[in-house]
Amino acid sequence: MTRGRKIMTAVLTGAMCTAFPMAALADSTSVTNLTLFESAEPAYTVTVPETVEVAAKGSTDVKVTAEEIKNLPEDKKISVTLAKGNGVFGRLYLTAEDPENPEGKQLTLTLYVTGTDGEPKMGALENQIKGMELAAFTENGSQDYQLSVAPSLTPVKGAQYSGYIVYGVELKDR
Repeated sequence: MTRGRKIMTAVLTGAMCTAFPMAALADSTSVTNLTLFESAEPAYTVTVPETVEVAAKGSTDVKVTAEEIKNLPEDKKISVTLAKGNGVFGRLYLTAEDPENPEGKQLTLTLYVTGTDGEPKMGALENQIKGMELAAFTENGSQDYQLSVAPSLTPVKGAQYSGYIVYGVELKDR
């Protein structure tokens, strides 16, 4: 019988250990390390020229510069776009008074814009320039986009043409 009691005691002790496994670990400790990191907001300076003299023939390079880029997420880029121009129907125009007829019809030259995709666009329908990307940056540097007078148009001599571009600058996915 003693042998039976010993076996029974061993079985009950084993059952108690499996039923209460934490009791055996009561003296050990577990640790969870916690961290929190809130990344700093991206910061950068984008510079566009105040004035550009557009060539009557050929293309004109327009330099856009990004500097002091800090905390830019790896999956983002700084995108500089053509938000708005002075033309209608999505076009960018240079306009002038006719020097020989100042009370007459306004002179208009349509401009082509070549941005980051390398395709010259003039703003109508499928060649829409509104919103097109002119330059993109992931680090400090400069990029050029091009402006050119539509090849079928010739500026009138003595006319002072003018227009404007409003830029959009935002973070976009790469």
